[in-house]
Amino acid sequence: MLRRFHWRSTFLVMALATMVTLWQALPIAAQPETLEQSEQSPDQLTGDDFDKHFLLDMSLHHTLAIAMAGPAAANAAHQETRDLASAIITNQATENSMMAEWSDTWYGLDLPRMLATIIQSTQWPRAVVGQPATEEIPMATMTGELWKLPPRRLEIVFLSQMIPHHQRAIAMAHLAPDRAGHQELQDLAGWIAQGQSAEIQRMNDLLASWYGL
Repeated sequence: MLRRFHWRSTFLVMALATMVTLWQALPIAAQPETLEQSEQSPDQLTGDDFDKHFLLDMSLHHTLAIAMAGPAAANAAHQETRDLASAIITNQATENSMMAEWSDTWYGLDLPRMLATIIQSTQWPRAVVGQPATEEIPMATMTGELWKLPPRRLEIVFLSQMIPHHQRAIAMAHLAPDRAGHQELQDLAGWIAQGQSAEIQRMNDLLASWYGL
């Protein structure tokens, strides 16, 4: 059973890359605005080009983390995990609000609307944005699966999958000091790297203490 749930848990981890790919593939007419997506990877971008890429990618990444954290905040076996998941939701929603404001101020872009367009283009069920699934919503997404899991299984899957998810955010954040054009974004990237590194240590400690993992 654990193997089956672990296989399904890879869906949400892969979904960020899928969403970015789908965004880049959307016809211009279907995009509310454009971030002028470059074929270059982030480590080849600088200034405004990097900042636009970072704002979209990190906002998508945060949106997925919030979706994963919803079931854990409600149903994880231990209060420590519920508190951690709630903090992830609060912190990353706040950071998404900051990035949305900067996208508007710096580039005249409606980032929340853009994210909604990307998510809708994937035809994800509502469960992926953190709402408990119902009989009318397919249970094919990772978040839907998390809502179904018993508390201890949910806790193991959430903690073990949030660690690599955080690691990818940290890798993005580490590019910002040398490449971001705005000091505010450099500062945010530093907070993300510091905060999520501490959360990774906490999650590893919890998994080792409770489950010997």
